[in-house]
Parts: sequence; C-alpha cells; structure tokens
Amino acid sequence: MKRIAKAAAIGMTVLAVSATGALAGEGAGNAHGKAVSEIAKSAEFATGRAHGAAVSAEAKKWGAIRSAEARAKGAAHAVAGKANGHAKSEPGRLKSEAARS
Repeated sequence: MKRIAKAAAIGMTVLAVSATGALAGEGAGNAHGKAVSEIAKSAEFATGRAHGAAVSAEAKKWGAIRSAEARAKGAAHAVAGKANGHAKSEPGRLKSEAARS
C-alpha cells in the first residue's frame, strides 16, 4: 500500500508540474526545463529512488514527445522527397518516351 501511495504522489506531482509548465504558455524547451527543475527541487519525496523516478518519468515523457515530432518530420520529408524526385524525373521520362516514338 505504501508503494502505491508513493507512486500516486509521484504521478500527481509530475502531472501538476507538467500542467503548470503547459499552462504558463512558455516555449516548449523552457517549459520542460522548468518542469524538470521543479521536480528536482521538490522535497515531497520519501526516498531518493522516488525522486529519481519522478525526474526520469518527466524526462521520458519529454523524450517521447520529441521522438514523435522527429518521426513526423522525417515522414513529411520522405513524402516531400518522393514528390520532388517524381517532379524532377518527369522531363527525362517525357524525353525518353519522345525518343522511343
């Protein structure tokens, strides 16, 4: 029961700090830094392990967000690259077809 209470307290602290950063309307990088700083400075943890787990959870959440952004950006670039490749190859394809006729 004690562990469940600790986990719930950590989760609520992380959620509260994250919500505070999001509601502040600051830049994404700055909000993340402030959220991690608030968690790191918080004295609401029973053990060092709980403190580390809370900081780690915030960092993992941020990493997942950044990773999803990077994957989306990569997919967008891949689609744009294919479209650009097709557009660049079209004159050559037409020239080749004209030569065959």
